[in-house]
Amino acid sequence: PRTLDLVSLTTVAAGLWSHAPETAYRAVRELPAGHLLHWEPGREPELLCHWSPPEHVERHRLSLDASAEELRALLHSSLRERLDPDAPTAVSLSGGWDSTAVFAMGQRVRECEPRASSPLRAVSISYPVGDPGREDETIAAVLARWKSATHWIDVNEIPLFDDAVTAAARRDGPFAHAYEHWNRALYRGARAVGARVMLDGVGGDQLFQVSDIYLADLFAWGRWIELARQWRGRGGRGLRNFYRWAVRPALPPALQRGLAVVRRRSPPQHHLHRDAPFWFSRRFLHTHGVMEREAATMPALPQASRVLNETHAYLRFPFFPRILSQLHGFAQEEGVELRSPLMDARVVHWALRRPWSERADRNETKIALRAAMRGLLPPDVLAPRTHRTGITSAYFLRQLRGPGRVLFDGMLEDSHLASMGMIDLRQLRRAWEHVLRHDDDETGARLFFTLQAELWI
Repeated sequence: PRTLDLVSLTTVAAGLWSHAPETAYRAVRELPAGHLLHWEPGREPELLCHWSPPEHVERHRLSLDASAEELRALLHSSLRERLDPDAPTAVSLSGGWDSTAVFAMGQRVRECEPRASSPLRAVSISYPVGDPGREDETIAAVLARWKSATHWIDVNEIPLFDDAVTAAARRDGPFAHAYEHWNRALYRGARAVGARVMLDGVGGDQLFQVSDIYLADLFAWGRWIELARQWRGRGGRGLRNFYRWAVRPALPPALQRGLAVVRRRSPPQHHLHRDAPFWFSRRFLHTHGVMEREAATMPALPQASRVLNETHAYLRFPFFPRILSQLHGFAQEEGVELRSPLMDARVVHWALRRPWSERADRNETKIALRAAMRGLLPPDVLAPRTHRTGITSAYFLRQLRGPGRVLFDGMLEDSHLASMGMIDLRQLRRAWEHVLRHDDDETGARLFFTLQAELWI
């Protein structure tokens, strides 16, 4: 049956987290990440969970230096097992600490075991001078350290939309990866350098850094002097933010609910909770129980530590496996097998045992990963950075406001989602005009998801 599941369609169009296992068709469900489908003739199929991140882990009390050495050994094993022994292996190399760690450790493996692996080839995207995505100079410094080169791709030659209407018609469902063609360009770059295996830095953000939520652990544990030190070091952005990150998440759930009632606010949500954007009809959301199903389908997360809770969220919220599965699919279509050394199960287990202080310390992040790379990456690459680099938002907004404009104008003239009562065209126009005037990539990303659902429907 082709009957649509309007709740699932809304979830995708609004850019919410829960997505799978429901799909846009009521009669079809997706296989959840980390599961196998087992079926025998004459029996009902059953789902078997074959992997999930461990919830109960014994903390290791190693020093930072000892911890870094342990991580270094794990990464060495992970890279050795994932390099192609028969042909060049490509690395998607940016200037961030994740992909540079993968590249450097891959080179280290080849240095230690020259007969066991073939050449390592970097593939990088170049951004114009002044663009916040530019990391060309950092990439060049890493390449110089290993006397290597990269296959450069000009970001201005990569479309965000490429025959979007036809692409939507080919998709099984309404969800589209915002950076599909950006990633496909990397995979084609891997083929251009003779590789059929490509390594990426996926897992670095999930395992080696943490948001401000670690402040709530410090508050709950009564480590208030350290909490004050960390808050000042992170720029201390007012009492409202302090309450949001440090105090409220540390309060008992019953007290949080009571305060919400007193303040006439919505019940407290997970700190990563997403609400539907303002152009979605509140009546439609309420009638179809969209947010209720969003809450009901979220996986249970460990409560012993907010840092552990966040790591599990990034590994288990269905939105993220969907993103990764699409990346692997794009790579396969371009003739490449994508491998993620940082997501090796041994590395995941190691990360879950390590303290928050190896992920964040005032304005520093990824402390343990950087320590593990000493001697393998130039000191200025490993040094703390005064501002974020490698940000793709400027590229995204340029493409959204340029080639994407005709698609949005078409939706604003005649929208199927609006005719279904899901979205309010007046509010959608307001959001679009806001993005045209302001560099708001979060709203832009939500608009992208809504547009792609519109094209699919």
